[in-house]
Order: sequence, then structure tokens, then C-alpha cells
Amino acid sequence: MAGEKKFSTVFLGYKKKDVYEFIENLAKDLEEKIKIKEEHSRELRQKNQALKEENETIQNKLNKIENDRNYIASAIIKAEEQAKAILDSAIWEAAQKKEALQEDINEEGQRLQRVRKELQDLRISALNSVKKYELQLADLIESSEQEELATKQEDDNQESEKQEQTY
Repeated sequence: MAGEKKFSTVFLGYKKKDVYEFIENLAKDLEEKIKIKEEHSRELRQKNQALKEENETIQNKLNKIENDRNYIASAIIKAEEQAKAILDSAIWEAAQKKEALQEDINEEGQRLQRVRKELQDLRISALNSVKKYELQLADLIESSEQEELATKQEDDNQESEKQEQTY
């Protein structure tokens, strides 16, 4: 490169040797600068590649985090829906059980009223039976007393007759 270009010689012009040296030095400087720039460019490409890889890694992590977030959000939504369904089911079951218990309470209340009525009827019947038996007992006692009295009078009459006959 340095030897290809030729300068024409002029009066009071540059020396060819100086021009060639200058060009040679300029070429060396340019080659060094080009090497430095190429080295810098290579380093930048390496850094760029490393940054791309780091960016890709970060993007993958971000995608995973986003997927995990979506999965967790979906799981939370499903859990909330299931919890609501369980709660609704429990409320419905509780209402059904409450209704059944209320029916049982009503039935037991009616049964209690029937038992009370039967008990009242039994009391009345027992009192009536006691009164009937008291009357029958009083009648029996009275008739027994009358029989005793009659028997005693008869015995007295017979004794009196015996006594009269013996006199």
C-alpha cells in the first residue's frame, strides 16, 4: 500500500524519501489504529454477544417468572372458585340440615303434645277409675255392713228365739 502511490517531483517540493517515510509511518500508524480498532471492535462484539446471552438468559427467567405468575394466578383463581363452591355447598347443606332439624323439632313438638294429651287423658281416666272404685268400695262396704247388720240381727233374733224357747 505504501509503495503503490508515487509523488511527482517539483522544484521546492518534498523529498521522495521523506514522503515515503511519512507515508510508511502513516501506514504503520493506521495499521496500529486499525488493529486497535479491530481489537476494540472484537471486544465490543464479545461484550455484545455476552450481553445478548445475558439478555436471553434474563428474558428466559422473565418468561419463566411470567409463566409461574400466570400459573399461580390461575391456581389462586381456581382455589377461590373451589373455596366459593365449597362454601356454597356447606351453606346449602347447613340450610338442608337446619330444615330437617326444624322438621324434627316440629314432629317432636307434635309428639310431645300428643303424649301430654294422652297423659292428661290417662290422668282423667285414672281419676274416674279411682272414683268408680271408691264408689264401688263404698257400696261394698255399705252392703257388707248391711249384711253384717242383717246377719247380726238374724243371729240376735235366733238367739232371742232360743232364749224364748228355753223359758
